[in-house]
Amino acid sequence: SLMTDKILINLDEASNLNYTGFVKYFPPNVGMGINIFQGKYPGSGASLSTIALGYRLNSAVSLGGNLNLYKRENGELFSSLGVGIFLRAFPAYHQEGQIKSPIWKWLRSRKMKDKFSFGFTFHNIPLKNGEQNQELRIGTAVQPAFWGPLLHFAYHLNNEDDHFYLGGQINLFSDTDLLFGLKDFDKNNITLGIGTKWKDFTFDLSYLPDVGSFNFSMGFIFCEDEKFLAQRYRNLGSQKV
Repeated sequence: SLMTDKILINLDEASNLNYTGFVKYFPPNVGMGINIFQGKYPGSGASLSTIALGYRLNSAVSLGGNLNLYKRENGELFSSLGVGIFLRAFPAYHQEGQIKSPIWKWLRSRKMKDKFSFGFTFHNIPLKNGEQNQELRIGTAVQPAFWGPLLHFAYHLNNEDDHFYLGGQINLFSDTDLLFGLKDFDKNNITLGIGTKWKDFTFDLSYLPDVGSFNFSMGFIFCEDEKFLAQRYRNLGSQKV
């Protein structure tokens, strides 16, 4: 998410630092993320940086993009651009009586809050080294019941191959989620994980059973809680009115 001020750190299975990043939110509509270091992977080298920018058109629709500067992939050095659009079900509290379309009215209803999201993006649009594969990524997340897993579906397509991803997120406690993922319906491509939040810290641990590797990520949030932040800007808007 680009709507929280956060520092991110990731460690690989050998406890090596292989990712660190920074997220900054500029209320009410702009978020920016910077990956300032990405460590070495087999057959590859360090990437210098990735910059992501998101702009919220309204509470349901956002635009985003990312710029990869001198990224390494499969031993190749390249720079690329990505762009996308994102939609989520979120109530239109002040416009409920003005929405005419029945589908849009259903998506913007209170009962659908955070139960559906959809996005599509274009990745690896070349800026340097045009031999890299451009890729279309489409994804959606659905929570079919009041209580139950949030299901994630994604499809990645490029000019060489395509991949299908299935994931799930189950809320165990107020700030703890159980995560799982599956690639191409292959039992050897399963990922298990758990994520939790404690005060201003977030922790995520994932495990790949097939290769027996762990990844650990930690984040530090240094901004106000989203509810307090939203209330502060809501009050500021009311004062201006």
